[in-house]
Amino acid sequence: MAEIKLYQFGPVTDRESASPFCVKVHYALRYKHVPFEVVNLANPLEVKKLNPRAKLPVLKYNGTIVSDSTDIVRLIEERHPEPRLYPQDERERAHALMMEDWADESLYWHVVYENWLVDEQYDKFAAQIFAPTPAPLRPLVKAFARRQTRGQLNGQGYGRLTVDERRKRLWESLDWLNSIAGDSFLCGKDLSVADISVAAQVTCLLSPFTPHTAPEIKKRGALLAWYDRTKTAVA
Repeated sequence: MAEIKLYQFGPVTDRESASPFCVKVHYALRYKHVPFEVVNLANPLEVKKLNPRAKLPVLKYNGTIVSDSTDIVRLIEERHPEPRLYPQDERERAHALMMEDWADESLYWHVVYENWLVDEQYDKFAAQIFAPTPAPLRPLVKAFARRQTRGQLNGQGYGRLTVDERRKRLWESLDWLNSIAGDSFLCGKDLSVADISVAAQVTCLLSPFTPHTAPEIKKRGALLAWYDRTKTAVA
């Protein structure tokens, strides 16, 4: 049996990790019924020692270290091909990979904005995610992380928008998802990498830390039904 360790940012509220990308890897491993050990990291120096880019998740698979959730899921698929996360049909597979990229590179930044830039939401979010940080370091780490995240959002583009402007774009994205959710999964009758990638971001938007986005998801019936199907499949 493979020795698998998932290094991640620790859990918050009722979800597996503060990071949607760590959540995504949980979903992939659980869907394939692959046993793994979780190692929670809070110290930025520990994270950087494991990954010079200072990002998690990182997966250690029998001594092989892989970072980035997309590469991790690809490795899991190669080593544990059934049940499939990449559709066999070429068109469906291309669609699934495009949706994975959209979830990781667009939908994700809505999660970041809600957690980090909306002041009344940030305080509760920060109180939980920085709780494991040693008290003397906590104010410095919080200030540095928020400043860095604000810069990333400005570079990405959403950080230049007002809350209302950016939320209008998010509501439109939720409408798109609602229109394609159907009565199965996003890229065919079987769950795929598209579903776990989008669901990981939706999980974070359903958080108590994001009280404005959760009701918007819940009022879109097809989207919510798809999300429930996906969560059942990866339970």
